[in-house]
Amino acid sequence: SARDPKQIDDLYHAAINGRGEMLNATTPQGIAAAMLAAIDDIQSKTESAAPVSFNTTTLRSGSLVFQSSFDAADWTGELNAISLALDTTGSITGLTKEWSATTGSAFTTDNKGLDERNYTSRKIVTHNGTNGVDFTWSNLTNAQKNDFRAGSGVNDAQAKARLEYIRGHQGCESTYSGPQSCSFADGSNTFNSQSMRNRNSLLGDIVHSSPTFVGAPVTRYPDDIEGVNLYSTFAASKKNRRGIVYVGANDGMLHAFDADNDGQEIFAYIPSMLYSNDSGEGLHTLTDPVYTHNYYVDLTATAADVFVGGSWKTYLVGGLRGGGKGIFALDVTDPASLASNPQNAIKWEYSSSDSAFADLGHSFSKIQIGRMNNGKWAAILGNGYNNQGDGSAKLFIVYLDGSSPKILSTGVGTPTNLNGLSTPEIVDFNGDGNIDRIYAGDLHGNMWAFDVTGTESSWSRSYGATPLFRACADAGCINPQPITSKPTVARHPIKRENATAPNLMVYFGTGQYIATTDNGTSDQQTFYGIWDSGNAVSDRSVLQPQTMTTAVYRTLSDDPVNYSTPISSSTEYGWYIDLDSTERVTVDALALGDVVFFNTMLPPTSTCGYGGSGWLMVVDQLNGGEPAFPTVDINGDGVVDIHDTVAGTVIGGIKSGDIPSDVTILPNYRFDNNPASATAIKPTGEKPSGRMSWTGLERK
Repeated sequence: SARDPKQIDDLYHAAINGRGEMLNATTPQGIAAAMLAAIDDIQSKTESAAPVSFNTTTLRSGSLVFQSSFDAADWTGELNAISLALDTTGSITGLTKEWSATTGSAFTTDNKGLDERNYTSRKIVTHNGTNGVDFTWSNLTNAQKNDFRAGSGVNDAQAKARLEYIRGHQGCESTYSGPQSCSFADGSNTFNSQSMRNRNSLLGDIVHSSPTFVGAPVTRYPDDIEGVNLYSTFAASKKNRRGIVYVGANDGMLHAFDADNDGQEIFAYIPSMLYSNDSGEGLHTLTDPVYTHNYYVDLTATAADVFVGGSWKTYLVGGLRGGGKGIFALDVTDPASLASNPQNAIKWEYSSSDSAFADLGHSFSKIQIGRMNNGKWAAILGNGYNNQGDGSAKLFIVYLDGSSPKILSTGVGTPTNLNGLSTPEIVDFNGDGNIDRIYAGDLHGNMWAFDVTGTESSWSRSYGATPLFRACADAGCINPQPITSKPTVARHPIKRENATAPNLMVYFGTGQYIATTDNGTSDQQTFYGIWDSGNAVSDRSVLQPQTMTTAVYRTLSDDPVNYSTPISSSTEYGWYIDLDSTERVTVDALALGDVVFFNTMLPPTSTCGYGGSGWLMVVDQLNGGEPAFPTVDINGDGVVDIHDTVAGTVIGGIKSGDIPSDVTILPNYRFDNNPASATAIKPTGEKPSGRMSWTGLERK
């Protein structure tokens, strides 16, 4: 069937593989045209694409792992809470599903699951442009009502029935087993045609939104970061706070599920940026019986304890990813208040229609939250892709108190050669809790460093118009390597001289999987470790290459890097590893202890192909070579020791049968998007868990 060319298409390529919306990254037209395969070619397959998350920063028996998933056959989703069983050595010995968001407890029939409850008892809220309001017809603005009126000859009775469908009423679905009536809660109108899309579940597909758990405060802030308003006092007051899991779904909602009460939905929030009466867009499209798929709330939300308005609070900041060009903030400090009056939680919404946010695109950027050197708490993100402003890559510093944002432009990109900034990494040099430096890559292969010390008026790119490094594999940089994942940053393992400050290592991979032609691309992609010595790095000619040997496992060369000082013509500024043909890095890496963990992907060979795979990599931080000691359990005995080598060689990569998600570490284990595939690890020099929400760098 024909597809709307404005619609993000996600057949096998993006949905079953769970790895990318079809966005045109180089033209101003925005979202790319439909792919060639018909929707009828999709086979039923449940996938988990987003990383798992946890209710703890330490591994112990009873710890919960939260796993989201989707089924491309009917575009439904699921969120499962899975408990871990450990033996006396700390090894995982079993997994038990405790509850699911749709059916409630795995052990009882408790009617707490979303599909088990009467939909009229749900608390769903939205924003009317001024305030948070209950999601009912009378509370919507006329423009929002027009979303439900969209289409030829749709009267208000039909529009109200569509709204009730979004709320969860299934009487208009032809296969619904209950009474076949489209009358809705207030009983004032009836639309007597069972013509809306059939649903097997009220929870929409969850593709890229990883669950975000908010429980007792555990962040390691300096206690007096806000003077006499001690963080420890706030943390103590919330030490027994009920655990809530937040996850975005492509049913148009951010859902809040009670982790301590069998996963019951506490409330759901519909961002106002989603309303549209355009064909193929808006909430009304979800009711269409020939609906294929749209993205709505598809970005992982970020939660952090913050000091706003004179007191400590917990804020949740999220966005839409491929679902739109907007971000939002909720105050989620008090679960009891959320359960009774969730409309009051909505603090603000911004979209590209707001003048200050005209350069905001489809931001795939995972939002970072922290305290700036001007004393304000902010959400920090890249402007994303397909922005309709001046086309350049920009860093957004969005103040949580609602004051005007600070926007730092890279100056690279035009309306005819669009650029976009990806997820930033935020760094605190001195442990005072303030963000001092921000790193982020863009689609043109630039890794930027931003200096945000001092006063706000002085914040700028660290090296003027020059990036820290431009990723290119070819002479002349005709084909720059796009950077779409977040860098990870660590203190340089051996350099401490003031002359080469800040002496940070910036680790990142290149490659993208967001445009229709991406999976067929065989351009050389690379993983880099760049020394920020206070100087921009010219090109890869001043880096030390390492090579890979691939068999059952991957092994690495181990050539030294000449980090000589004083700086001279022989000084090397880091290292790189070229990946295999079509291989790329599109998910976030993690520097931990003395090593860097990163995951690569190998997409399916055809445009709408099925499957894909990747490699789970671990390399030495100093030179990108073979780790000094075994780091990963490869023989499956749950212990990392000398037996986890191949012919005496420490391995650098393990093949994954699926496309891996972000690297996720809970002490002693490396997790992917499937908790059953957790692998024991032992990075040397491991840092303690429970660190701040940004990289706090302490001298060793």
